[in-house]
Amino acid sequence: MAMIAKASRYAVSAAVASVAAWPEPASARGSFGAVVAQTMEAVVLIKDGVVSACGIKAAANISGGAAAASLTLFKDAKSASGTRFVLHGLWTSAGAHPARMSSLTLRTIAADTSTMFSAVSAARDGAFETTGELPPLDGANLFRELMLSGAIISMRDADGARLDLEIIGPVSPSVRAAYLNCAGDLVGPGR
Repeated sequence: MAMIAKASRYAVSAAVASVAAWPEPASARGSFGAVVAQTMEAVVLIKDGVVSACGIKAAANISGGAAAASLTLFKDAKSASGTRFVLHGLWTSAGAHPARMSSLTLRTIAADTSTMFSAVSAARDGAFETTGELPPLDGANLFRELMLSGAIISMRDADGARLDLEIIGPVSPSVRAAYLNCAGDLVGPGR
């Protein structure tokens, strides 16, 4: 059963999988030189007692700062597919405000959101986001690749500095199960 979170727009469920048991130290570098995500969580948003969004969030501590990103599927009655994807990112350094991002992308084996989503824009919580509408099969494939094979989330700030956050696949079974349960409630038949 999906855990329910009611706090903020980007509240997350209690289904958290720490990758601290992996042999990499904090802020380890992944296969592409990216910072490896240290925690991953299923995102489950509830509005008026009904599932309104599902996703996955990854985070890592980096050199006195932090990076976090989430890919979330929202119900959207205005879109042709009935859903909208949001890639949300936040990058901070010690004692500084969040970085102003000029680009935010997610890459899997076969997908690259830079060609699928809108330009990056400021989110209400000080982070940045980019959105896109995908046909149902493409959206399902994007999440499947993310969950099974991992992904690289690239954040570039206004000064040109770049941070790559790597999600190593496969994602923890508890996070996958929470996401799949939520997604079934979100877009299943009769929803």
